Amino acid sequence: MAKYDSQGVPILGFHNPARVILYPKGLYSYSMGNTRARDLTELLGTSKEHNLDLLLLASGDVRNILFTVSEMSRRKPEERAKRLNFHLNDYDPTVVARNAIILEVASTINPDIPEDINFLWNIWYNMALSEAHYARLQQIISAFVDKNFDGRDQSALRFQDSAVHEECRDIWKDWRGLDLDVRSVKEERNKFVEENLQEKGSNVDSQCFSVLSQMMMGISAEQSEEWIRILTPTPSNSFYTEIKHWFIEGSTSDESDKANPTLIRPFIHKWKQHYGACAFEGYLPVEE
Repeated sequence: MAKYDSQGVPILGFHNPARVILYPKGLYSYSMGNTRARDLTELLGTSKEHNLDLLLLASGDVRNILFTVSEMSRRKPEERAKRLNFHLNDYDPTVVARNAIILEVASTINPDIPEDINFLWNIWYNMALSEAHYARLQQIISAFVDKNFDGRDQSALRFQDSAVHEECRDIWKDWRGLDLDVRSVKEERNKFVEENLQEKGSNVDSQCFSVLSQMMMGISAEQSEEWIRILTPTPSNSFYTEIKHWFIEGSTSDESDKANPTLIRPFIHKWKQHYGACAFEGYLPVEE
């Protein structure tokens, strides 16, 4: 297992003086994207004979992968690539371990069943889970601990480097059965967010306005007054109140039974998600 310092930053096998500058208080977790999901093949002409290998360095979460697959499926049959192989790499092994879980869920759920879609969304973005979703997630984590990912277990996932696989296995072992008090996690999260925003001269309200402003990027200045009203940050604005709910609660739902272990920094069991992380940023801007 890779060694971690007291702040939960991986101690890698090369000299990295920038680590002290970039992460003076430890490594932030980037478990959700802060830029819009993109189709990685949008500029590529493809055919049914094509096998595409796509390398994602510093991949972050899997929004770009799922969006690319979705968009490819919309192409005409003769323009649809035969196979897409995504190679994910990230500085933070926690991101890799978490992405594996999300991809497994995305590839096995039934998208026509709302509860399955809710499960995918909740483990991806929400700090708190229901008892049922926590138990379902724990089943997946337990199965991952015992999987070899060698092609014989019918999983689409592979690990090219055995050391990376072992690192992920150690993280899954740490998350397996991790049952932190959800109220304590929420308090820790809110304190973490508020303190970091204050250091930047910001606060939750201004952060919410920033996200809402990104939503307006897809709306031209010539749009109707109705759209301007909808996008104005007021307590009665449904967009604004949903964003504010996210920053206050750490979830898009009101579930409060269990803390989501995949959003907890492994081994140190602290909340280290980046203070500006927001579930909606990967899907902005809003288009009329």
